Amino acid sequence: LEYLDRARGAEPAERAGPVETSLYLVGVCAYLAARARDKKLAKKWYPHVRKVAEGLAGLLRDGLVPSSLDSPDGWRRRLGRGFPTGRTAEVNLIAVRALRDASTVAYLAGRGSDSARFSELSVRLASAIGQKLRDSESGVLALNVDARGVVHKEITVDQAVGLSYFSPDRNLASSVVHRLLEKDFESGYGPRTVPASNNLYYSSSYG
Repeated sequence: LEYLDRARGAEPAERAGPVETSLYLVGVCAYLAARARDKKLAKKWYPHVRKVAEGLAGLLRDGLVPSSLDSPDGWRRRLGRGFPTGRTAEVNLIAVRALRDASTVAYLAGRGSDSARFSELSVRLASAIGQKLRDSESGVLALNVDARGVVHKEITVDQAVGLSYFSPDRNLASSVVHRLLEKDFESGYGPRTVPASNNLYYSSSYG
C-alpha cells in the first residue's frame, strides 16, 4: 500500500500506533470469541493474535504504554498533532481491553500459559493506571502524564472514550459520564470534546 501511495505521489500511510494495534486486536478477538465453538478457527488464527498481543505488550514502559511525543494517540490522531501526549488514560485503557481479550482467545486456542500471561499483563497495566493515572484522594482519572512527569487531571471526552473499552469500576465511569453531561460540555449538537469553561483547551472562535 505504501508503494502504491508513493506511485500516486501521495504521502506514505500513517505510523501504526498503540491504539490502532489495540483496536485491531479487540476486533479480531471479538470475531474469534463469537465463534468460540470453532476451535480450529481459533487455533488457526492464534499465532497471529499472539504476535500482535506480544507487540502491544512490548510497548509497555514503566508499567504504562507511552504515546508518541510527535502527535497524540487516540481519537486526536485525526488532528495530526496536539495534546495530550505522553502516557494517556485513553490509550492505556484500550490496551488493557486488548490484552484481556487476547487472553480469552489464547484460552480458546488451548494455550493456557499464554492466556495466564496476557491476563496478568492486563491486570498489571490496569493497576499501573490506578497508581499513576488516577488521583488517590478524589479518584479522578487523569487525562495524561506528560513527558515532564506532570499529571493533567482535566476531564475531556478522552477519558470517556477509554472507559468505554475498559472501566476499572462503575463509580469512575459514572463520575466521568456525569461530568460530560454538565452545562459547560453542552454544544447544542451533543457534548463537546472539551468544556467551554477550560480556557486552555476551548476557543470561542472555533469551539
